[in-house]
Amino acid sequence: MSCFSTLKRRLETEAVLHNRISDSVIEVYDRRENTGSLRIIIGFPDDDDRHPYVKCYELGIFPEEKVTAALEMCNRANNRYSFVKFHIDGDNEVVAEIDALVTENNVCDKIFDAIFRMAEVVNDAFPSFAKVRWS
Repeated sequence: MSCFSTLKRRLETEAVLHNRISDSVIEVYDRRENTGSLRIIIGFPDDDDRHPYVKCYELGIFPEEKVTAALEMCNRANNRYSFVKFHIDGDNEVVAEIDALVTENNVCDKIFDAIFRMAEVVNDAFPSFAKVRWS
């Protein structure tokens, strides 16, 4: 069984709210104080199924005139949070992500840890990004 299938089965067993987007991507939903509903994407892009990513796009799309300030905020967040990395994509959207190396035996523990770590970090960082975006 693949790491993707193992994770999907565990999400169902633990009744974690999720949606299968494709044969290699799942989105998980979490509710947090600062962000409200949080959508976290887990993808398995490699053929060997062992290098998943965990991404969150809930930090906002920034207008061109605020991209420099958003990038500075990404740098501050990257210094503060060692396991989650922040960057701005081509659409000026702030993305938080974690990469993982997993096996079928540890995929669930590592991904569950990454999901909840991501949710905590994004919830904590969200007010700072919102302040930059709306100032």
